[in-house]
Amino acid sequence: MRTQHQGAAAVDFRLRPTRIALRQGRTVLVRLSAITASAPSGSSTADGSVRIAVQGGGEARVPWAIAFGGSDVDLIGGATLSARSFGHSDTKPALLALDLGRVLDTDGKPEIRPLRRLDVMLQRADGTHAGLLARLRDVLPGRITFGLTGRGPDGQLLPPGDYVLRVIAYPVEPGPPSRRRLHFTLR
Repeated sequence: MRTQHQGAAAVDFRLRPTRIALRQGRTVLVRLSAITASAPSGSSTADGSVRIAVQGGGEARVPWAIAFGGSDVDLIGGATLSARSFGHSDTKPALLALDLGRVLDTDGKPEIRPLRRLDVMLQRADGTHAGLLARLRDVLPGRITFGLTGRGPDGQLLPPGDYVLRVIAYPVEPGPPSRRRLHFTLR
């Protein structure tokens, strides 16, 4: 077992069994357990390799990495509407611009935080659910723009009035989603 970067916490390993005799064409299950020997301090990844020595010469290396959970990150860097009040238009829609995901600097290395899923929900101002306008999966960091034409999820013209867009960005890692609410009036 070789550790290249210790990471945010000391890690101890246990390998079972420690020695095996393997005949040609056969397989065997080997369990490698990693246990943090100290509380994580930061989110730097620990990595290294397991060296498998073959009797009579030769070896193989199996790389490993342990990522320590970082703090929750807001995955919506920006959410803006080009107009707070607009009418129905299929040719000149209002624009919803979203800056999604993050590229963080973790110990001098870029760490990409994509989205597992993005939902753009429409509500009436009284809180009544009007439907799902858009759902995207596996979203890499960047800017996405949607056109708002004044049509609902079913393609029908929405009645004039006040509305709320609920933007929900779900992280890939366990943790709470990031949320934004944007109000607009349809004339």
